[in-house]
Amino acid sequence: MNDETEILSRFTPDKPLNILWVCSGNICRSAYADFVFKKMVEDSPILSKIGLKIHSGGLQFQNTEIDPRTTAVLVKEGFDEAEVNKHVPRNKKDYPEMLEEADMIVGMANSHKLLTPKKYRYDKFVQISNFAIGERVDIPDPYFVSTDEEYAELLAQVKEYLVIILKKLEDFYSKEK
Repeated sequence: MNDETEILSRFTPDKPLNILWVCSGNICRSAYADFVFKKMVEDSPILSKIGLKIHSGGLQFQNTEIDPRTTAVLVKEGFDEAEVNKHVPRNKKDYPEMLEEADMIVGMANSHKLLTPKKYRYDKFVQISNFAIGERVDIPDPYFVSTDEEYAELLAQVKEYLVIILKKLEDFYSKEK
């Protein structure tokens, strides 16, 4: 499949999807998406009954803990700090099964497509912005920004796309089976 914007056309609403959010190190963007999207799904009257599997992982860097700025943003949004700090960053080298088991690999930037192993790159990968709004818009790695405000703004961009994707999935799973 080459048209990322039509990724849902590969699936039927009678099966819960296994969605893997990916970024470079699984400590900023994908970790944030993992926490926030799981909560959105939990709160959705439609998706909470489906049994979606939501995970996250890194494609480039191996890390041992979530970025403290991600924790701060999540805590500010109402997540429990102790729960957030239990997040164990996963990397494709240590957890190759995360890519194999995923139905959909959602990356934060176009570079993540290139970091995705070739056997999954064209059938499973979609860039988050392309899935949400049909355009390729990279979300820069917040790890490299200098202020907490810039960091929070980049994660807010992730959240904007998550809201749109949630609605698309609700519509998808509302279809007649």
